[in-house]
Order: sequence, then structure tokens, then C-alpha cells
Amino acid sequence: MIRGNASEILSLRRAESKTKGVDAIHSVEEAAKAATVLAQELNTTLAITGPVDLVTDGKRVIRVANGHPLMGYVTGTGCTATVTIGAFLAVDTDPKRFGSGKFYDPDDRCAVQHYCRRIKKGL
Repeated sequence: MIRGNASEILSLRRAESKTKGVDAIHSVEEAAKAATVLAQELNTTLAITGPVDLVTDGKRVIRVANGHPLMGYVTGTGCTATVTIGAFLAVDTDPKRFGSGKFYDPDDRCAVQHYCRRIKKGL
């Protein structure tokens, strides 16, 4: 699983791509095609975080609109997303399930509790 903002993902795909520290200077849409190709090449799931997140395994693309405009003013939200993804990967190795927000499904409010129980049991 790879997670980054649009500029970070583009820099993995294109050496000439530039970033501005941890801030994205590209949009999620600008990096969407590169993310899909990179996910296919590396045989992994890739997430681009932004106003509307994009998650792809190279074949499918899922968009998750769960952000807030204030997130851009808070340092470390991307790092927090990476740590959260890592924690869920430690419990369930299918990144498509939680990378698409499926660890919280409005129709299945117990999904987070399910993961938390598995973490407590060491599964």
C-alpha cells in the first residue's frame, strides 16, 4: 500500500515532477492516471489523499469524499492517514477493504468495532 498526496505520487512516477515540501502542488485529478499505472506496475494498492481521495489497485478506482476544508490547515493529517492505514494492514492484509473507507461503512456501523476486536485479540 502506498499513500501520498498528488505531488508525492507524481514524483514516484515522473522524476521531473516537483513538490513543495509536504504540500501538494498538483491536484488528485492530475495524478489519477499516474497512480493507476504505478499501482499496476508495482502490483499494489495506491491512495492519493486530497479533497476527494482516490484509491486504486491499477484496475479499479474508488473515490472517497470524506475530508474537510480545515484539514489543509492542520499539519500531519497525511501522516496520520498513513499510520491508520498501517494499523489496519496489520490486522487485515486486504488494503482495498479499508483503503476505500470500508472499515467504516454507514450500512455496517460495526465494521470498526470488528477491526478493534481483532486488534485486541492479536489477530
